[in-house]
Parts: sequence; structure tokens; C-alpha cells
Amino acid sequence: VRQGAVHHLLAADGSEFEARLIETRSVGQRTEIAVLPAAHPLGHDAPAESTALAVPDLLSVLPVPMLKVNEAGLLLEANQEARAILALDADALPPLFELVEGMGRPIADWLSDAAHGRGLMKPEIVRAVIPGQELFLQITLGRTVENGRTVLVGILNDATELKTLEAQFVQSQKMQAIGQLA
Repeated sequence: VRQGAVHHLLAADGSEFEARLIETRSVGQRTEIAVLPAAHPLGHDAPAESTALAVPDLLSVLPVPMLKVNEAGLLLEANQEARAILALDADALPPLFELVEGMGRPIADWLSDAAHGRGLMKPEIVRAVIPGQELFLQITLGRTVENGRTVLVGILNDATELKTLEAQFVQSQKMQAIGQLA
């Protein structure tokens, strides 16, 4: 298996297809591999090596806000959707802790835990630091290894409406408690 290269695969029904194989996570003896459609249809003249998609390019084509960050919190890459949600300039890649604030624990602790395999794929709610805007994000982190280094891949979801509903629910519970006391 060559990371990011196009491979010829045989499906259970006997049909052949081309797919890119991307190692997404390796924990102990277990390795998870994502099977993505190849950019070119089967029978294309270009050799598999020349059509290989580098993993950093993968983020840019996915329609989901995603980013890559190292254990120290340095933002390595953010796709267009993540840049839009975080209001980032095209060239700007500030550290993650400058973009979001933890809602109960420091971002550095959260990233360290994820880099060591603790709390992976468990969503964390954070507040985005965008002047003049109240934005909460749900970020789910996965872990992978690139060039011998641990890299965290985050999927972002806007959780502002969820936090607003939560605040309204808490307020209604307070009002109900006051009513019962009266």
C-alpha cells in the first residue's frame, strides 16, 4: 500500500475500480485506511504514481471544514471551508489557541491528550475568537502520522445554535425553579 497512490481494487461483486488509499490512523497493531475515489477513471493513461494525490491536497477538496494541527497547536493547514468559518486570511495560519478558547480546559491540554491517543473522535465545544461575533465550534480530532510526526486532523461544525438553545434551556429551568419557590 502506497500512501496517496492510486490502486486497482476488486470489489466484493467482482467489479474493478481505482481508488486512493490514505492512512488515517495507526494505533498499536491496527491501521485504518480511507478508500477514496481516484481522480481519473479506470483505464486512464497516466501512471498511478503521477496521479497520486498528496494528503495536504486532500483537505482542500473535501466539502467539510477541516484543519491539520500539530501537538503544539501550530495550524499546519486549513481548507477553504475551515478558513471561512474561522475568518482566516488566505495566507494566515495562526496557532489554534489564538483562534479558539477552551470551554473548561486549556486548548494545549486537549491537543496533548489527542496527540497521545486520549479523547480521539470525541467532540469538544470551543469558542471562536472572532471580534464582534459570538461563534461556538464543535471540533472532533483524529490522529495520524505524517513523516514520522503526529498530526491531528480536526473536523469543525458550527455549534452556535446548540449553545444558544442550551442557554435558553438553562434560563427556563431557573425560571421554573423560581416559580416553584414562589
